[in-house]
Amino acid sequence: MTALLRHAGQGRDQSLHSGGDVLMPMLSGITTLVVQGWLDWPTFTQRILSFASIFIAYLLQPSIPPSPRLNFDVLHYVVRELPTQDLCAAALVCREWARATQAPLYANVHLDTSLSNAPLLSRTMSTCPHLRPLVRSLTVTIGIDTRDTALVDWLRLLPEDTVREFKIRQLIYEEDFATFILQSPFLRSIRRFECGGVFLRRGEHLENCFMLPQVRTLLLYVSHHVDDIHTISIPPALTRLSLTLYHYSPIPVRLLTSVGRQLERLDLDLGNAMLDNDQIDGLLRALEQYTHRLRHLTIRALARPETPYLDSIGRLIPSLEYLHLGIASFGPALFDHLPPNLRTLRLEDDYRWDFPLDELEDFVLRVGRGESQCRSITIFFVGYDFCDMSPYMDLANVCRGCGVEFQFLDWLRISQWWCD
Repeated sequence: MTALLRHAGQGRDQSLHSGGDVLMPMLSGITTLVVQGWLDWPTFTQRILSFASIFIAYLLQPSIPPSPRLNFDVLHYVVRELPTQDLCAAALVCREWARATQAPLYANVHLDTSLSNAPLLSRTMSTCPHLRPLVRSLTVTIGIDTRDTALVDWLRLLPEDTVREFKIRQLIYEEDFATFILQSPFLRSIRRFECGGVFLRRGEHLENCFMLPQVRTLLLYVSHHVDDIHTISIPPALTRLSLTLYHYSPIPVRLLTSVGRQLERLDLDLGNAMLDNDQIDGLLRALEQYTHRLRHLTIRALARPETPYLDSIGRLIPSLEYLHLGIASFGPALFDHLPPNLRTLRLEDDYRWDFPLDELEDFVLRVGRGESQCRSITIFFVGYDFCDMSPYMDLANVCRGCGVEFQFLDWLRISQWWCD
């Protein structure tokens, strides 16, 4: 027991000594601080007062509301209204803004293989799979210096049910890009397909255009490589077909036989060769037999026919509401057969051809008497610097008096007729 008490006492003494070891340095430090403050009292006091003034000013200042922050959904709707240049600037602000601008930035993608940014765009679309589903409209121009598919390989990576509008134009003559591109999965979801230049090089390429299951509008330039087609599928949603031919072939009649019954709009540019009588008869029969739902019709050609052949077009297709006819394809008898529901009439004229102005004026007067629903007449004229234009000004006055909108435009303005 004595040993136990002795051991407990030793522990108590040790604890006292250890507490002293801790307190002594603390007291020494406090003493030193007080002494230093006393010896340098002005500086010490100044520091205390300065800290007190800052603290009081902080307590008395008015509360500042937090910076406004756009909800991501609101930001998305704001940025989608911006032009492309502003979208690019907004994408550099911060990570959140960059994420919000991705959808509108990549909704409309333009690839021109002749531009310096083409490799960057191709690399981006190839290596960033999260961007591909954002594409809704795609425009591709294949330049004359493009020899391989390296810059357009990523088109095959675009998933189905993404792109709605696809426009492609090929300028290089020798290379075949259509065979590669027309196998892309995204084409199965497009609604509007437009191709120009020499993209379509074989009949199989043209046939592939009609195998697109959801396409509603086809605007196709058929080069001289394509002479004929054989098997034509019928896209169930197709209602508009615009064909520009390098030269006339059996293609328009074959297409009308297959899809003409469902068309509401048909645009035909028949090329640079005159049609013979058999070709004219075949085309008119196809129009009469297969285009009962047609409301919008354009027929024109670079070649001038020897005699008018479309004077009876209004009788053959009485459902027309819009009619556009090329130079020398119609004569005075046209105005005796125009459909009663026709609302827009567009005619092409050449100063070297005898235009039926008197018959057109009589038609306008019938409109004024309520015998026709036509409300707009446009004449596209070639060479108005070489003839007297006063008869056309008189026609404009007659139209104005009968409540018909009249336009007189340069024939060169019609180069984009398929976009009307």
